[in-house]
Amino acid sequence: MQLTDDLRYAFRYLRHRPGFAVAALLTLTLSIGAATAVFSLVYGVLLRPLDLPRPERLAMLYLDLRAAGGLPQDVGNVATLQDWRKQAHSFTGIAGSLNNASAQVALASGGAAQAVGYGRITAGYFDVLGVRPLRGRGFLAAEEVEGQDRVVVLSHQLWQRDFAGDPAMLGREVRVGAAPRTVVGIMPRGFRDPLVPAAALWVPLSLAPGDNDRSGNYVRVIGRLRDGVTLTQAEAELAGIMRGLDAQFHAAYLGAGVSLAPLHRVLVGDVRAPGIALFAAVLLVLLIACVNLANLLLARASERTREIAVRTALGAGRGRLARQLLVESLVLAAVGGAAGAAAGAGMLRLLVRLAPVGMPRLDEVALHGPVLGFAALATLGVGLFFGLVPAAGASRVEPALALREGGRGMVSARGALRRGLVIAEVAVCLPLLLGAGLLLRTIAALGAVDPGFDTRGLVAVQVVLPPERYPEREDVLPANAALETRLRALPGVRSVATTSVLPLTDHWTDVGVRFEGVANDKPPSVQYSGITPGYFATFGLPLRAGRDFEARDDAEAPRVVVINEAFAHRFLRGNPLGQRIRLGGAPDAPWRAIVGVSAAIHHGGLAQAPEPQIYMPQAQAGFNNLHLLLRYDGDPGALLPALRRAVREVDPDVPVMRLRTGDELVAGQLAMSRFVGVLLGGFAAVALALALVGVYGVMSYLVSQRRREMGVRLAMGARPLAVLALVLRETAVLAGIGVALGGVLAVLLARGLQTLLYGVRAADPATLGAGAALMFVAALLATAGPARRAAGLDPLRALRED
Repeated sequence: MQLTDDLRYAFRYLRHRPGFAVAALLTLTLSIGAATAVFSLVYGVLLRPLDLPRPERLAMLYLDLRAAGGLPQDVGNVATLQDWRKQAHSFTGIAGSLNNASAQVALASGGAAQAVGYGRITAGYFDVLGVRPLRGRGFLAAEEVEGQDRVVVLSHQLWQRDFAGDPAMLGREVRVGAAPRTVVGIMPRGFRDPLVPAAALWVPLSLAPGDNDRSGNYVRVIGRLRDGVTLTQAEAELAGIMRGLDAQFHAAYLGAGVSLAPLHRVLVGDVRAPGIALFAAVLLVLLIACVNLANLLLARASERTREIAVRTALGAGRGRLARQLLVESLVLAAVGGAAGAAAGAGMLRLLVRLAPVGMPRLDEVALHGPVLGFAALATLGVGLFFGLVPAAGASRVEPALALREGGRGMVSARGALRRGLVIAEVAVCLPLLLGAGLLLRTIAALGAVDPGFDTRGLVAVQVVLPPERYPEREDVLPANAALETRLRALPGVRSVATTSVLPLTDHWTDVGVRFEGVANDKPPSVQYSGITPGYFATFGLPLRAGRDFEARDDAEAPRVVVINEAFAHRFLRGNPLGQRIRLGGAPDAPWRAIVGVSAAIHHGGLAQAPEPQIYMPQAQAGFNNLHLLLRYDGDPGALLPALRRAVREVDPDVPVMRLRTGDELVAGQLAMSRFVGVLLGGFAAVALALALVGVYGVMSYLVSQRRREMGVRLAMGARPLAVLALVLRETAVLAGIGVALGGVLAVLLARGLQTLLYGVRAADPATLGAGAALMFVAALLATAGPARRAAGLDPLRALRED
């Protein structure tokens, strides 16, 4: 019954004080809404379990190639996967997927061929994930052999969209690439391949009969651990298997080891640091909002001191009074929390639109149950945080003193508490300012990085020649030449060339390199790609020495390569031109003469140093995956229809998969930093505004409580400037303490940003100093109004009013 009365009184109290209620509710709505939206993003991307049975038992299996000069976690090959699958007992199953999450293939489903995402997977892949096809089956081990692999599994969405959900689809043929494949399975609704999220269909990852090649690394391997087996135990077993394989095939493995990682951690690895940084930032904003709300309620409690004293004198217990004030705070928090959750839904849609393309699991972000639970918990925590302080203060009111002095008996205690809140707001706000400053400097530093090639007028178009129709180099080269010829004839096109790997994208191929005259059991692993003559001029990549490839560098000519400066500096001595290298571990691999040295580009990303790279003539490589590069004068968007027509003239079953400009390639590298920087900057601006409002409110309150003292000082002859300095000095002391504490907190928290930074230290003194100065000056400016009012007091009026 008393609780009902408390609730009724709380609503009546807030209704009669709309200004206070609106200010508090706006603060709550913005802070809880922002916290809910960011937690939704963090939960959906980082924390939400994968939508697979027992996802914690899934692990990625990598080759550890550090002993051979390679990566600590590198992908494997089918032959190694098959040995692991046969010999390892720590897993219920091991399977693999081609290492190209953005792979696309032409699908003919009536009308022109369309490009769809697809996965090339081994037998048992769906079983390892723990998902059974809705209809039909997955792939069999016998279908991992070329000639027996003309089968396909469709996603539920593709089945519904392109085939109208035909229940008789099993057993029918569809053209995938240039080959007819029989549909053997249809996946359930909502299934999403964790390794190839955009996959609309799957085909077997097959090898030629008898192929046991272990030299390539092109398969991402996934395994499901048996119950009771830990990652460490499984890794130890695989390490023993690798020692046996190394002894048997040493030229292929060169002392390679193995490493395991949880699947979930692998999928979200690149966004873990941004997500944690954003969540920490929004929690700091929430904390500042709590401090401001505590200030508001303290002001209200000061105004109600006489009311509380009267109720105490009439017999109300201190616990009863504290509960009443706490109920008012919780009611306010509940209304603000509900509004905040609704606002959070709108903010979340905006965050998803702003998020960079390629952020994992973005389509899974929503207001899930745990997110709403977090919003409710945040609401309760905020209500308790900003409600307990005034409630505890009210319970200590002495009725006789309060009635006699009008509440001034509590001024000293509350003044000390408010000063502490000012220090807290400044200290909490500073890390946000520092984080935003660090990321702004990072974005500026990345924007100033020379990608190594000329982006102006550059257009890249990706196509894939179906290996079923173009199985050999002799089939690929004429089609590649025909494509370049058609594109050169388009209006506005100045030059055309081809590369198998587009820099600043997420996919490349490595190969072991041996040097003539150098005995090395651990050859380094280097990126390589196939290009056509004119690539360097078209791409805008300068040649530092030697020559470009020419038409005479065909399949019958001596093997040649062009290396970049990073390769020459790291591995070669003297003049690199004319030196010879051998690619791969095969003892009969041909020697390749170095005929040119190009500038180095940031192939893996602007934040990474240029890596050694080898370029091979496409005529001596014959890659099916082609990126056609054009130097074009005009609007790239207007070029796309003409490009599609030109490609269709060469082969109607080869769709144009994507078009990107040089500027878009570079912008994609800045997308995540800009996303986090914009959000962190926004949170810092909100936090600064809230902190300054809090500083202004506290100093206004303290000045109002010291009107008599100020009046006495002025009456005794103090100059207004001295009174102004007195108020500003107090703010300076409080802000100085807050900045000192905030600096320590900022240094501790900023280290969590280190993985996001480029060319900037996490505890950068310049940024820290600038943030501290900004916070200090802003606090003084927020106090300027109350200080001017104190300096302009009429002494007689101030003494008379008191």
